[in-house]
Amino acid sequence: MLQWYTDVCGVLRQVDAKIVFSHITNLEGILARIATYPEDERIEKMKSFYSQLPLHFSFMELAEYSQSVWNWRSGAISLAER
Repeated sequence: MLQWYTDVCGVLRQVDAKIVFSHITNLEGILARIATYPEDERIEKMKSFYSQLPLHFSFMELAEYSQSVWNWRSGAISLAER
């Protein structure tokens, strides 16, 4: 079974893995669905991401203005989670 992972440099890589034992029935099917990107949702997800960018950038501007480490971290985490 081919699986994807992100290495320490953030590069997406493919690895050939085998499921040797699991108590979870149909684990191979579950993993195959997880590894598949829902292309039919791509446009809506991109619209949602781009619509929230101005808000996240305003948090970063506030962090720079106030020199607040908490605001920097909060803004960066919120942006990265999207």
